[in-house]
Amino acid sequence: MLLPPGWRSSTKNVRVGVSSFCAGLLLGGVTTGAALGVVSVLIAPVPHAVRRGLFAAAVLLLAARTVDLLDLPLPQNRRQVPRDIFGKGPLRAGLQFGFEMGTGARTYVTSVAPYAVAAGVLLLAPPFNHAVLAGVGFGLGRWAVPIGWAAHGEGWIDRFVNGGRTVSLLSI
Repeated sequence: MLLPPGWRSSTKNVRVGVSSFCAGLLLGGVTTGAALGVVSVLIAPVPHAVRRGLFAAAVLLLAARTVDLLDLPLPQNRRQVPRDIFGKGPLRAGLQFGFEMGTGARTYVTSVAPYAVAAGVLLLAPPFNHAVLAGVGFGLGRWAVPIGWAAHGEGWIDRFVNGGRTVSLLSI
């Protein structure tokens, strides 16, 4: 995990890789939250009732997609992480990969919940610090996989995936 091919998977390398990955997730989430907060200022002149209506419509569309009533493609980068990123060593690889995943721009986003939060930040124009906190929440949410894996091994992921759809719908 986050180690260049051929490197020995020492405890130190794994700790450095996972730690820098988690730090990158937070930095990426904060960056995304801040960017959404800035853009929401530009949308603020639109009447609040219109923005609330658009937000409600977005949440309904996302909920319909979650329960397979609607085939709605969501913006995401549909490609795997290039192998060369792992050749940078555990610190740089973890930080870069984590940052890109923390922004939501690097790989698949399997849940609609981040899109609902992004729509809320954009359309409801919360205070800037709340937008940044939403980004922190996204970054922390992305921590679930490496922390769950590190704490409980691989078996936990089957339970998580099996309950993921219900959790995703409830999180909206």
